[in-house]
Amino acid sequence: MGVAEEDVTSPSFTLVNPYAGRLQLYHIDLYRLDEGASAAHAVDLDELLSDEKAVIVIEWAERMGNYPFPGNVWRITIEGDGDAPREISIQPQRGT
Repeated sequence: MGVAEEDVTSPSFTLVNPYAGRLQLYHIDLYRLDEGASAAHAVDLDELLSDEKAVIVIEWAERMGNYPFPGNVWRITIEGDGDAPREISIQPQRGT
């Protein structure tokens, strides 16, 4: 995506980290937020999703409950604790 690897950090304390590259990338971490629609509103997700050229990566997206995502969504699941090989699953999701 054209983002320098050394510029990428965990957004655990900032909630949203934007990165400029070939496409705009938003890395969102909802771990510290309460569950429900308020999590999406806390990071202005509706506004971020209005940029059709942006890529948005959301950690702990399940905290948003039944948030109505648009049609172009992929769910990436990483299982394992790092002691053994991790299992990565990538599945397209239908818009809700």
